[in-house]
Amino acid sequence: APLFSALFRVTLVTKFAGLPFRHVMRKAWIPLPIRWLMLSFLRWHARASKLMFVVTEPVGRSVQTRYGVPPERIVHLTNGTNTRLFNLDGRSEFEDRFARQLHPTRRYVGYAGALWWSGVDFLIEAIARLRREGHDYGLVVAGEGEDYDRLRRLAKAQGADDWCLFLGMVPYGQLPGLYRRCLALTAVFPRQYMRDFGSSSLKVYQYLACGRPVIAARGSGHQFLEERGLGRLVESENIKELAEVIRSVSEDPSWHSESIERRRFEYVNTHFSYDLLAERLMVELDRLWHRLEAPTGVAAARPSA
Repeated sequence: APLFSALFRVTLVTKFAGLPFRHVMRKAWIPLPIRWLMLSFLRWHARASKLMFVVTEPVGRSVQTRYGVPPERIVHLTNGTNTRLFNLDGRSEFEDRFARQLHPTRRYVGYAGALWWSGVDFLIEAIARLRREGHDYGLVVAGEGEDYDRLRRLAKAQGADDWCLFLGMVPYGQLPGLYRRCLALTAVFPRQYMRDFGSSSLKVYQYLACGRPVIAARGSGHQFLEERGLGRLVESENIKELAEVIRSVSEDPSWHSESIERRRFEYVNTHFSYDLLAERLMVELDRLWHRLEAPTGVAAARPSA
């Protein structure tokens, strides 16, 4: 992309949803010299970008210090969700099909997303603790990733074959049905993840748009959940605290009233809908366009992502 930008004089705009160098360095099967070469290309790409969108403030700080991107080129633009799909209305094909797999009286907690640094291991341990205390809880996990096999082994070691369901990849359009079958949904990422990345997780906005209470890791990007009374924050590694919060949120009727479900949806629709984020994106691109043409008075090529 930087070479294409230079050859054809096209303005380069980039979005970092995470920290690519973390992903690259985790790939131990790639020879180290190749990984360093990949990181060099990432640095070149970042520095060649006239505008860089980042989804969290920690990612923005890291891009600035690690890649040397000037702060005036960095714009914080959160993720969001499609509120035409994720909302309080209707049913989905997946809901009816999935319901047949669930124990009729069991309380289910859910997670959907990539299985690396997911916090699902904390959930397995917390729900195993609740079950040892005599509470009939279960866990539903939708997603795949490099931790999939390890998490399956952990669940088996906890005797979770009966109460922990690993669904693999679930079609995007069927996720609302899954969410509606869970009493609480989770984003309990590890402490290190929250420190390095923060969170602007798509899943959190999807959960809320479907009206569900969210249990999330304490850290940057999740504060609004407690400030707005939309969910609860926890120290994910504290299994006792996590288990207590799961039980409290799942069993307290005030977390499941029609009014608070509506409030969750309205908050996401007002602050994190795709339509709103697209408007914010276009405002920043227009600012960049005018800034680039200002010095010479000659119209620059309109920025393209």
